[in-house]
Amino acid sequence: MSADTGKTLYTAGYGAGWTVEALDAAMRERHAVLVDTRLVPFSRKPGWGRDALSAHFGPRRYVHIKALGNLNYRGGPVELADAGEGIESLAARLAEPGIDAVVLLCGCRDVRTCHRKVVAELAAERLGDRFALRIEHLEPPVSASPGWKCLSIRQPWAWAILHGGKDIENRSWKTDYRGPVLIHAAKTLTQAEYTGACLDIGIMAPRLDVPRHEDLERGGIVGAARIVDCVDRSESPWFGGGFGFVLADPRPLPFLPLTGRLGLFEVREADLAPIAAALVRANYREIELERMA
Repeated sequence: MSADTGKTLYTAGYGAGWTVEALDAAMRERHAVLVDTRLVPFSRKPGWGRDALSAHFGPRRYVHIKALGNLNYRGGPVELADAGEGIESLAARLAEPGIDAVVLLCGCRDVRTCHRKVVAELAAERLGDRFALRIEHLEPPVSASPGWKCLSIRQPWAWAILHGGKDIENRSWKTDYRGPVLIHAAKTLTQAEYTGACLDIGIMAPRLDVPRHEDLERGGIVGAARIVDCVDRSESPWFGGGFGFVLADPRPLPFLPLTGRLGLFEVREADLAPIAAALVRANYREIELERMA
């Protein structure tokens, strides 16, 4: 039974840095409508409440399906309010003439810990044959964010994050931030510091061939990654305490000279203009959910 073919089911979390205008543009490009999957469609962020979204998109392009909401949105295992009713309501939107795609909206930054991933996988299971569903996750374009978080790291540790599988950055302080982060290579690196770091890296990753001291880029942005967690214990060989920023999706970037600062600091978009195209390729990507399970 295949009434429609080639539909796409996207997910988006506005907590990742979306603006309503940027999401609207992404939806128009994909001929998509918006399905709000929050149990309670309220937000302290202006523009993301149900009334504001309904006014912006209109009834044709926005609908709130409470049945797809997570009853345990304050914590605990995902439990959809009414999975059967919710999936059939979603199917009705997918079946509308002229609609090529649906965007499942929630507020969570990370799809891997958001109930919209559960909704998408359930829809693929129950509606996949009917609509030949393709499932993807949307990240906001760089222009949708007021700025980038940046973390300054001494070499060759910054290199190890981007090229050597280093999945933990150790700090004496914790962070609640989750999302994209620019990797800044600190300018200072003595020969003694370099030699000591290479010895440590050799213990944790014996097969890594660390570049020579003079070949390491320093004093600027060298890449980007995502902070997905902050832990005080880990089985990763890169964890050394007290707190470990868990990193994923490392992406090298063209070198951009920039003065580093302490902590997680903000970098204005205007300062990133020379590498804007590379940032878009690194951060504005659509990831198949099956690969993130």
